[in-house]
Amino acid sequence: SKSTQDVHRFLQLTGSTTSTAWMAVIAIAIATVLVPVVQSQKLPSFSAMPVCRDRGQYLIPHPRDCQAYFYCFEGQSFYGQCNTGYRFDAVRQSCLQSTVRECNSCPEDGAINIPHPESCQMFVLCF
Repeated sequence: SKSTQDVHRFLQLTGSTTSTAWMAVIAIAIATVLVPVVQSQKLPSFSAMPVCRDRGQYLIPHPRDCQAYFYCFEGQSFYGQCNTGYRFDAVRQSCLQSTVRECNSCPEDGAINIPHPESCQMFVLCF
Protein backbone atom coordinates (compact mmCIF):
# COMPACT_ATOMS: atom_id res chain seq x y z
CA SER A 1 0.00 0.00 0.00
CA LYS A 2 0.99 3.65 -0.34
CA SER A 3 1.41 4.03 3.46
CA THR A 4 3.76 1.06 3.58
CA GLN A 5 5.78 2.49 0.71
CA ASP A 6 5.97 5.85 2.48
CA VAL A 7 7.26 4.19 5.66
CA HIS A 8 9.90 2.22 3.75
CA ARG A 9 10.99 5.37 1.88
CA PHE A 10 11.13 7.32 5.17
CA LEU A 11 13.20 4.61 6.85
CA GLN A 12 15.59 4.38 3.90
CA LEU A 13 16.12 8.15 3.82
CA THR A 14 16.77 8.42 7.54
CA GLY A 15 18.85 5.23 7.88
CA SER A 16 16.58 4.23 10.76
CA THR A 17 17.13 1.22 12.99
CA THR A 18 14.68 -1.61 13.63
CA SER A 19 13.36 0.05 16.82
CA THR A 20 12.78 3.27 14.90
CA ALA A 21 11.03 1.22 12.22
CA TRP A 22 8.62 -0.15 14.79
CA MET A 23 8.04 3.36 16.15
CA ALA A 24 7.19 4.51 12.62
CA VAL A 25 4.76 1.61 12.15
CA ILE A 26 3.09 2.40 15.48
CA ALA A 27 2.93 6.11 14.62
CA ILE A 28 1.23 5.35 11.30
CA ALA A 29 -1.20 3.00 13.04
CA ILE A 30 -2.09 5.80 15.46
CA ALA A 31 -2.44 8.28 12.60
CA THR A 32 -4.89 5.98 10.80
CA VAL A 33 -7.12 6.06 13.88
CA LEU A 34 -7.61 9.78 13.29
CA VAL A 35 -10.52 9.02 10.95
CA PRO A 36 -11.70 10.90 9.02
CA VAL A 37 -8.32 12.31 8.08
CA VAL A 38 -6.88 12.56 4.59
CA GLN A 39 -3.55 10.74 4.28
CA SER A 40 -0.62 12.89 5.40
CA GLN A 41 1.69 14.24 2.74
CA LYS A 42 5.19 15.66 2.68
CA LEU A 43 5.13 19.16 4.09
CA PRO A 44 4.32 21.74 1.42
CA SER A 45 6.10 25.05 1.39
CA PHE A 46 4.69 27.48 4.00
CA SER A 47 5.99 30.81 5.17
CA ALA A 48 5.82 29.69 8.81
CA MET A 49 7.31 26.22 9.13
CA PRO A 50 6.31 24.33 12.28
CA VAL A 51 9.07 23.54 14.74
CA CYS A 52 8.99 19.91 15.87
CA ARG A 53 10.90 18.59 18.86
CA ASP A 54 13.75 16.20 18.06
CA ARG A 55 12.04 13.32 19.84
CA GLY A 56 8.47 12.02 19.90
CA GLN A 57 5.49 11.97 17.63
CA TYR A 58 2.51 14.27 17.97
CA LEU A 59 0.16 16.50 15.99
CA ILE A 60 0.04 20.30 16.00
CA PRO A 61 -2.56 22.55 14.35
CA HIS A 62 -1.78 24.58 11.25
CA PRO A 63 -1.60 28.26 12.31
CA ARG A 64 -3.88 29.54 9.52
CA ASP A 65 -6.06 26.60 8.46
CA CYS A 66 -8.28 24.91 11.04
CA GLN A 67 -8.74 21.95 8.71
CA ALA A 68 -5.00 21.23 8.56
CA TYR A 69 -2.41 19.95 10.99
CA PHE A 70 1.24 18.90 11.09
CA TYR A 71 2.34 15.42 12.13
CA CYS A 72 5.67 15.73 13.94
CA PHE A 73 7.78 12.57 14.00
CA GLU A 74 11.29 12.61 15.48
CA GLY A 75 11.90 16.23 14.44
CA GLN A 76 10.38 16.00 10.94
CA SER A 77 7.11 17.64 9.84
CA PHE A 78 4.43 16.10 7.65
CA TYR A 79 1.36 18.01 6.47
CA GLY A 80 -2.08 16.54 7.00
CA GLN A 81 -5.59 17.76 6.32
CA CYS A 82 -9.00 16.75 7.64
CA ASN A 83 -11.81 15.87 5.25
CA THR A 84 -14.26 18.57 4.14
CA GLY A 85 -16.59 19.54 6.98
CA TYR A 86 -14.09 18.59 9.67
CA ARG A 87 -11.56 20.61 11.68
CA PHE A 88 -8.46 19.53 13.54
CA ASP A 89 -8.86 19.55 17.33
CA ALA A 90 -5.47 19.86 19.05
CA VAL A 91 -6.78 18.74 22.45
CA ARG A 92 -8.35 15.54 21.10
CA GLN A 93 -5.59 15.12 18.48
CA SER A 94 -8.16 14.24 15.82
CA CYS A 95 -10.50 15.66 13.20
CA LEU A 96 -13.99 16.58 14.41
CA GLN A 97 -17.10 17.67 12.52
CA SER A 98 -17.25 21.44 12.46
CA THR A 99 -18.81 24.59 11.18
CA VAL A 100 -16.87 27.45 9.62
CA ARG A 101 -17.45 29.53 12.78
CA GLU A 102 -15.45 27.09 14.90
CA CYS A 103 -12.25 27.73 12.99
CA ASN A 104 -9.76 30.20 14.42
CA SER A 105 -9.58 32.44 11.40
CA CYS A 106 -9.26 36.15 10.88
CA PRO A 107 -12.45 38.16 10.41
CA GLU A 108 -12.99 39.78 7.04
CA ASP A 109 -12.98 43.30 8.49
CA GLY A 110 -11.26 44.90 11.46
CA ALA A 111 -8.08 44.08 13.35
CA ILE A 112 -8.03 41.45 16.06
CA ASN A 113 -5.52 39.34 17.99
CA ILE A 114 -6.19 35.60 18.19
CA PRO A 115 -4.24 33.05 20.27
CA HIS A 116 -1.22 31.47 18.62
CA PRO A 117 -1.93 27.75 18.07
CA GLU A 118 1.41 26.59 19.51
CA SER A 119 2.54 29.15 22.10
CA CYS A 120 0.62 30.91 24.86
CA GLN A 121 3.34 33.59 24.80
CA MET A 122 2.45 34.66 21.24
CA PHE A 123 -0.60 35.74 19.26
CA VAL A 124 -1.66 36.16 15.64
CA LEU A 125 -2.50 39.69 14.50
CA CYS A 126 -5.34 39.75 11.97
CA PHE A 127 -5.82 42.92 9.93
